[in-house]
Amino acid sequence: MSTWKFKPGQRDAAIEVISKEGDAAEKKGSRGHLFLMPAEDPDAGVFITLWEDEESLQASREGVFKGISRDIEQYTASPPEVKKLHVHSAEIAEIAPEIVKPA
Repeated sequence: MSTWKFKPGQRDAAIEVISKEGDAAEKKGSRGHLFLMPAEDPDAGVFITLWEDEESLQASREGVFKGISRDIEQYTASPPEVKKLHVHSAEIAEIAPEIVKPA
């Protein structure tokens, strides 16, 4: 999980870069992701990625995450806060397109 703080008004520009680069990157071992945008803070975002194993997570950290972090640095107010969490339990249903707001 990474929590990002963007410069005022720059979240959308950063999300555009994240989306393009994330979609183009090889995501071996990826099980999916969520990008959450807090309603109370238009300059913040929380990115949650799910990985099959530790090896896949580490490969992403060294490749895709480093590259995206570097490429959106101009939009960020500070480096992201990164936490490694383990899934205790999950229930995942299909997300209805009408509740997902495009970036």
